Amino acid sequence: MKVTKGHFNRKVLFFGLLLFLAISLISTGFASWIMSTGEDKGSNGNIHVGTITDGSLEFGEITFVDDNKQIIFDSLKKDTAGHIKADLSEGALYENLSITFTTTLTPVTYVKDLSISVAIPATVKTAADNGYITMPSCCYVAGTEAISVVLIKDGQIQTLEETTGVVATITKSADEKTYNISITLNFGWGTEFGGKNPGIYLDEYVDGEGNKMPYTEKLNKMVAFKRMIYGLAIPANAEDVKKDEYTDEAVLAYSTPLAFDILLSAVAN
Repeated sequence: MKVTKGHFNRKVLFFGLLLFLAISLISTGFASWIMSTGEDKGSNGNIHVGTITDGSLEFGEITFVDDNKQIIFDSLKKDTAGHIKADLSEGALYENLSITFTTTLTPVTYVKDLSISVAIPATVKTAADNGYITMPSCCYVAGTEAISVVLIKDGQIQTLEETTGVVATITKSADEKTYNISITLNFGWGTEFGGKNPGIYLDEYVDGEGNKMPYTEKLNKMVAFKRMIYGLAIPANAEDVKKDEYTDEAVLAYSTPLAFDILLSAVAN
């Protein structure tokens, strides 16, 4: 088939739109994916608190800093060039890879241990295992044995390594009766994207011979990422796509929130 300049331009626009869809946020209607703590009224945005205690410990209100309750794997707002770029329309949201929340725990005298764990979908762990994203070390697949990062052990506030993906600031109130707690959970882009937003990494990528990454390869990488994060099956027969299978076009149009639950657990003396 002869490819005219006009045909080529239309093709680039079409694929450009698809690639844009592959990284856009679900709430914009240009669907990619989002892990959100949600708006569960009964659990303070899917942060749950548990006490293994005689009833003497109590958590205070949980508050998200700047009302930021979402981990968003999406484009950077400043990325306005290249094949992969940001949606600048009204209401669009952009990359947000960390959340911070605060709470209190009282009384200090009775606190033996405090830990945090994050339950995630299995597909999110698969994406992390394959180098597409990074996540805090306290993340585990919902329904399996929990993994925790210990914040207080035997009454002693712990110093956390940066590699845990958890930053915790725990101080005592002036009367030393209450712990004031601030916790940040840090996610990130993995080695498949050079630790950068794919809109930057894939558009800037140059191989050892000085060649930029072809557009179709960028598209394939973004489709593969989205298939993995959602667990979307590749059709066994392109002419007969089953209900639980997804063409590349269907993958790019797929939009369902991916949620995670955070659990704070305190143990009394």
